[in-house]
Amino acid sequence: MTDNETPAAEEGVEEAVEAEPAEDTPNSEAAKYRRKLREAERQRDTLAAHVEALQRAQVDNLLAATGVKSDAVFAVAELADLLAEDGTVAAEKLTAAVEAAKDKFGITPPKGTHVPGVGNQPAAAPTVDRWKAAFTPARRR
Repeated sequence: MTDNETPAAEEGVEEAVEAEPAEDTPNSEAAKYRRKLREAERQRDTLAAHVEALQRAQVDNLLAATGVKSDAVFAVAELADLLAEDGTVAAEKLTAAVEAAKDKFGITPPKGTHVPGVGNQPAAAPTVDRWKAAFTPARRR
């Protein structure tokens, strides 16, 4: 241990002793309860954020089957509007929000069967026969 570390360690011990007085005064007891209250509030806020994230994830999972993005639904309704009284996602409220989003943004299902690449044929066949060019001898210069 060096001389620089010893005073810092002693100061830390002295600060800890000063932070908790030996006798319980009404002020120290109130301070203890305030610290516990602040910790409980932090835990409550953290848990509320986790619950909200889980609820949003559940809404996103249910919206995957509808073909409507969650941004469109959340543009017409808040998360709290989609929940039942017990905090679960209410299917009827979600369906109503999906219909409102479809109406507001003009979202319609595609007409007919979608086959990728159909209709994307070149207008004219290439004029150079590449097979013939591949097997002809190279021209001399």
